[in-house]
Amino acid sequence: MKRTFLLMFALLCLVVQGWAIDFTVSVTGGTTSGGAVYNGKTYKNGATISVADDYEKSDFSVVSIFGYSGKLDLDRTNFIVKVVYSVSPAVSTDEKSVWYQIKFKNGGAVLQDNGSGQNVTTANADVTLPNQQWCVLSAGTNYYYIVSNGGNYLSFSNSRFQTNSDQSKAVKVKLPQSTSDKNYYEIQRNGTSQNMNQWGGAGSGKELGEWTAGDPNNPLTFIEVEYVEPVSLFSTDSKEYWYNVKFNNSGLMIQDNGADAKATVQNANNANSQLWKLVGNASKFQMISKNGRYAHMVQSSTNSGQTYLVHTKSTEDASGFSLKENGGGYEIKWNGASGDKAYFNQWEGASAGKNIGLWSSEAGNVVFFVDPAATPAMIEAPITGISKFTPKNPNTLWYKTSAEATEVKYPWMEYALPLGNGELGCMVFGGVFKEE
Repeated sequence: MKRTFLLMFALLCLVVQGWAIDFTVSVTGGTTSGGAVYNGKTYKNGATISVADDYEKSDFSVVSIFGYSGKLDLDRTNFIVKVVYSVSPAVSTDEKSVWYQIKFKNGGAVLQDNGSGQNVTTANADVTLPNQQWCVLSAGTNYYYIVSNGGNYLSFSNSRFQTNSDQSKAVKVKLPQSTSDKNYYEIQRNGTSQNMNQWGGAGSGKELGEWTAGDPNNPLTFIEVEYVEPVSLFSTDSKEYWYNVKFNNSGLMIQDNGADAKATVQNANNANSQLWKLVGNASKFQMISKNGRYAHMVQSSTNSGQTYLVHTKSTEDASGFSLKENGGGYEIKWNGASGDKAYFNQWEGASAGKNIGLWSSEAGNVVFFVDPAATPAMIEAPITGISKFTPKNPNTLWYKTSAEATEVKYPWMEYALPLGNGELGCMVFGGVFKEE
C-alpha cells in the first residue's frame, strides 16, 4: 500500500510539473561564438538547454554577432537547436537592397567609394555617408559584384581596387572566410589567390591592393546599415530642409561669414552659418544660409590669379547652381561658368579657413548634404554654465567658447591665440573635440 501511494504521488508530480527535454546547441556557419537564446539566457555551441515539454520554436531566438545573419531550426528527432550563420552577406535583388558598411578588423576603417574611376580608400566610419554603403549582387554561383550606394561597381586597375559606373569593368569576387579569423571574411577577385588588403598598413586613408590570404590587414566584416530614403534636398514654400554642406575629402562644412564676405570651409559647429537650404531643382537652384544670405559667385584675386570665389549676399545669384552626382554624393556646379572649371572646390587646399572656388569635376569636389540631426554631436560649442566665473589671477586669459565655435569671419586672426618662441609658432584655437 505504501509503495502504491509513493508511485501515484510521483506520477502526480510529473503531471503537475511537466517533462524536461534536453536540447544540444549546434552552431555552424560563420562563427561558433554565437548561439541561441531561451528564456533570456544565451546558450553557445555545444551547450545543453533544458526546455519544457510544451516548447514552441518561437521560444528560441538567435544571437546576431559580427554582422552575420543567423537562422534557427529545431531537429526534434535528435533534440538539437540548429543555429546556422550565413557564410556571406545577404544578396540584394531588384525587389530589396541590403546595405552594408564593409569594415576591416584591423584598424576599424571602412571601404569608401571616391567616385567612378577613382581608387577606393579606407575611411573613418560614418553611417550617414552613402559612399560608405555597399550592397552585394549575385554574379553567379559563389561569386558577387559589390556596388556602392552611388551606383559604382567595385573594379580593379593598376594593382588597386577602384569603382566604376560601367558594370562591364566590375570585378567578380568571392567572399571566403578569413583563415586568420573565421568570424571575418576576405574579398578575393576571380582568378586570383590573393585577397583585398589595406595597402601600407591599417587605418583610415589607405588604398586597397592585394596580398596573401590571411594577412592581418585583410579580414573584414559586413555590418548592415539601415538605408533611409533621403528626404527631398529641395525646400518649398511649405517645407524647409536644412543641411550642413560637407566636403567629403576633408569633412569641413561650407560657412556663411557675413554679408558680401567670402564663404569658407570650417570645422563643424552648431551655428546657423553652417546650415543651408536649396530652393529650386537639380538643374537650377539657389543656396541660402539660415542667416538669410545667398551663395553668390564673385570674381576675386587669389594667390593663383583671378578666379571666381563663393561669397554670401542678400540677393540671388543670377545664374544659379546645379547638381552632378559623383561617388554617392554631389558636385555643386555654377551655371554661369563658361568652361569646365565650374564646380565648387576647396581653393588652395582642403583645410579649415580656405575659400571656395571653381575647378574641373573631380572627387575632391564631392559634397554631402548632411541632416544636422543625424550628425554626431562632436562639435565645438560655447560653454554656457560658467558666465559668472572670474579667474583669481587678473592676467589670466579666459574664454567661454573656442575659436572654432565663433561665427567671426577669420577665427584664426580674431580669436585664436598665438604661441611661440621666436622661431616656432602656432595658433591655438582651444578646441575640445578637435584642435586646429
